[in-house]
Amino acid sequence: MILSYIGNLIFNRKSQKLRQTAVKNPPEQWTRSEGCIEPIIDREVFFSVRKIIEERRVDLSEEEMLSRLRKALLREGRLTPTIIDRTPGLPCSATCQTHFGNFRNLYRLLGYTPKRNYEFLDARPVWSEFRSKLVEQATAAIKAAGGRISSGGWSDCVRVDGMACLSVRAARWTAGQKPTHAPYCSIEREACLPHGWIAAIRLAEHNKTVLDYVLLPTDGKMKRTIRFSEKSRARRGIARFKTVNGLIQAAARRFIKPDPTSHIAQGPQAAKSATIQDQKHPPAALIQQAGFATLRWRSG
Repeated sequence: MILSYIGNLIFNRKSQKLRQTAVKNPPEQWTRSEGCIEPIIDREVFFSVRKIIEERRVDLSEEEMLSRLRKALLREGRLTPTIIDRTPGLPCSATCQTHFGNFRNLYRLLGYTPKRNYEFLDARPVWSEFRSKLVEQATAAIKAAGGRISSGGWSDCVRVDGMACLSVRAARWTAGQKPTHAPYCSIEREACLPHGWIAAIRLAEHNKTVLDYVLLPTDGKMKRTIRFSEKSRARRGIARFKTVNGLIQAAARRFIKPDPTSHIAQGPQAAKSATIQDQKHPPAALIQQAGFATLRWRSG
């Protein structure tokens, strides 16, 4: 418990040398200062409560943890972090993660198959890296088109010209709840999806390969998850692209509008010269010059 409640301070619990990781020091290396600040709790009350907490604490072996969790699973019919935390006699969900790594591994040890599909979590590191690369490519393309880029304030998000944002996400595949239901894709909101556009990598069945790419608008007020089937995608007008370059070019066009007066101001000869220059360097060539190659993925 926090000893400062009774006016005591302790220093040097942890220490860290320059450019090295912090280490926890043993109690004999701590520096104690008793009664140096005004207490907010009576000492007798403090130590009485600490004794109750220490007596309540029970150290369980992992075998005993699994046994108790299995009984709770049989009683409840399912097992979630919320159920674990509210059930007396069970270790808290954080302790379970510390001992068993994650809940997928815990469920495997218990022989429990939850309704939620956790396959996507196994591939998350791969898609996270791919998303970061896609942000870099989109940033280079928008800059090449004349846009100004700044941080959107969130992961895998950039702000264009200080206004709308481009957020990169993965649209994971999920099977229909019933055999007659069509599979659908879902895009998680995560920390935030600000006003602008969402460029999403649409994953194929079982989320092992890339199917294609989609681009859709967002008003910044969306719910936690966007879901759409292939049929509803077409109905809602969500644009689909087979390649990364197609997605990037379309995203750049959404943000950077051509100036219709530029050729007029420069005169006919300048406009003709600009047209010839555009033919020499079409958008795809500009993207290649920006430093990224066309990525093609096999559909799952």
